[in-house]
Amino acid sequence: MFHPRFNRFLIIAAFSCILIHASHSDLSAQPVATGDEEFLPGRVPYTPGVINLWGVSSLHRDTATAVADLGTIKQTNDGGYTWTTTYHAAGSSNTLLGISYIDSSKAIAVGSGGTILKTTDAGVNWLKQESHTTETLFAVSFVDTLTGNAAGDHGIILRTSDGGATWIKQDSGRTYPILGISLSDANTGIAVGGGGKILRTTDGGATWSPQTSGVTNFLYGVSLTGASTGTVVGTLGTVLQTTDGGGTWTPRTLPNNIQPYLYAVSFKDAATGVAVGNAGTMLRTTDGGADWTLLPKLTNSNLYAVSITDSNRGIAVGGNGTIVLLTDTGMVVTEVRPVIGGIPPRFRLEQNYPNPFNPVTTIGFDLTVASHVRLQVYNLLGIEVATLADEDLGPGFYNRVFDGASLPSGVYYYRLIAARHASQAIDIETRKLLLIK
Repeated sequence: MFHPRFNRFLIIAAFSCILIHASHSDLSAQPVATGDEEFLPGRVPYTPGVINLWGVSSLHRDTATAVADLGTIKQTNDGGYTWTTTYHAAGSSNTLLGISYIDSSKAIAVGSGGTILKTTDAGVNWLKQESHTTETLFAVSFVDTLTGNAAGDHGIILRTSDGGATWIKQDSGRTYPILGISLSDANTGIAVGGGGKILRTTDGGATWSPQTSGVTNFLYGVSLTGASTGTVVGTLGTVLQTTDGGGTWTPRTLPNNIQPYLYAVSFKDAATGVAVGNAGTMLRTTDGGADWTLLPKLTNSNLYAVSITDSNRGIAVGGNGTIVLLTDTGMVVTEVRPVIGGIPPRFRLEQNYPNPFNPVTTIGFDLTVASHVRLQVYNLLGIEVATLADEDLGPGFYNRVFDGASLPSGVYYYRLIAARHASQAIDIETRKLLLIK
């Protein structure tokens, strides 16, 4: 049985799925449409204190960016173990729904109200770009440093050929929402959306031709792994695969004929991909999308986006600020829990749980004011064996996970030092933990 404070942090060995961030409300999934009822990303009723994550893009296995409600952008440079957050990026409070890296320093985020934001300094600053539309933009995809497309409501598709500096509207000939878009090269791309619609371009978006999908379900995500191969996902367990550039689409059956609402899919190579959906659904394929395996479920929150960095690593994000790491190791590090219900009444370092433990335990701590925080673990000789936090944090409730897999059994000490930003005061607390193997 898990302690109530930590019952959201689970560990699965081998190909691991690690929940690193969830709010108090993650045990009840967000509303999801039934049947063919329309559900559009970003249209979940706002709950004060809850930030939904709608999109994520990975540059490589260490660096990724996620976008969210209220112009929120989260970035990681350690594979998703810790994140920094920018609120109201570029002064925007619009919901951000899609994100795509251009190169190591440039990225584009899109969202409601025709919002397009661009960074040229690896996310330190974000600037608004002119989209010439007020339609919601659900997705964005870049194939090289110059060429990209954004897609959104009422059939809108935008094209850039100068790295996102200017955007030109392309005629899709459609009025339904376009929810996903993927490019395999500067000329070839697939866009998907409401009513089972699939559009294809082979001329850089000058024309978008409708393709026969064979379904009427909403299609939310698409991932191309070449000019010929790609996968599309949607409602009621819809998974479609093409091997002829989108000319024909073959439906694939999921394990036990399950029918989750699948909101996103990501492939890093022609063989390995992950799809995510409602109520924490995660599926993995290693044969290019022909067969799918259901991954262990770590959350009931809807997962709206996923980005795979190599055959065994990636990041999924979703409702209630949920972030799930996909990894081939057993290492677990948790992210910040947002403040729910106010600021903690006092500075506190909690007793780890479980204790004794083998080999992973969770350490909670509370901050009443913004501080620079160091959380370290020492052996009985006073030698530091792990640093779990060394960063600036605001007031709130936090968790970090300590993995003692490489350490011998014994007694260890963990110490929290918080230097307050607004004064010279320093808060310190130390506790003991016991590793038994």
